[in-house]
Amino acid sequence: MKLMTLRQREAIAGVLFVSPQLLGFFVFVLGPLVAVLTFGLFRWNIIFGELDFIGLSNYRQMLGDPEVWEVAVTTVLFGSGFVPLTVLGGLGLAVALNRQTKVSIALRAAYFMPVVISLAAWTIVWRLILQPNGPLNALLELAGASPIPWLRGPTFALVSVIAVQVLKTLGYSMVLFLAALQTVPSELVEAARVDGASPIKSFRYVTVPLIAPFTFMVTVLLTIASFKTFALIHLLTMGGPGIETTVMSYYIYVQGLQLFDMGYASALATVLFSAVLALTVIQFVLRRRWVFEGG
Repeated sequence: MKLMTLRQREAIAGVLFVSPQLLGFFVFVLGPLVAVLTFGLFRWNIIFGELDFIGLSNYRQMLGDPEVWEVAVTTVLFGSGFVPLTVLGGLGLAVALNRQTKVSIALRAAYFMPVVISLAAWTIVWRLILQPNGPLNALLELAGASPIPWLRGPTFALVSVIAVQVLKTLGYSMVLFLAALQTVPSELVEAARVDGASPIKSFRYVTVPLIAPFTFMVTVLLTIASFKTFALIHLLTMGGPGIETTVMSYYIYVQGLQLFDMGYASALATVLFSAVLALTVIQFVLRRRWVFEGG
């Protein structure tokens, strides 16, 4: 019998090493994705066990449902507030704390602390703070201002949700930008200042282009995270008042696990997946125009 060559043995060993990851991918990622795409073509009530093929009826229902469009607008508004504030806030904190002093190190730890705190605990605490008779309104009354319905007013509720999510994620963005700033050669910054550039111009024309790949990465990660926001909405407002803070991921949960229409929920999930995928592809296409690549 012909013995296997070294290359063949290495190939088999490589397949064995990656097989657990491949198995996990097919079972927990690709399998559920195909199932969602398939069930979007069915009417499936998980209470009565009904499973009827209806083709594209779920998608036609979606297009004619004004509630879905309102939820889509809320999802875009949430992302439009959360992503820029977290990116710019994290960059600002990183620039301000990019010093090896005891105060800067302590402040880094303080800003990063919300990232490691349980999301459930974080949200419940903020829900108590934002209650009509909570500490925040008590401070406003002491200052002579009127109480604000932080979680009950249509406009204030969405703003409050965005603010709580930004404060939870700001430390994560800050740490990524701190790592990015460490890659900027100090010689280039010093050369710019020797040539007469002010600190602002040095930051604008030297630092910002050099950390553009990191900025792009943070923006993509936060954009995807904004579309996946669920637990925060569920614990803070449960999508209310009405559906004013209901984003698409939470609306899918409502349709599937509260109204038990898993077919319609699967169709919504398919549309959300397609939107996130398209947006990510667009971001990678635009990367060539505004992301500076070294060399």
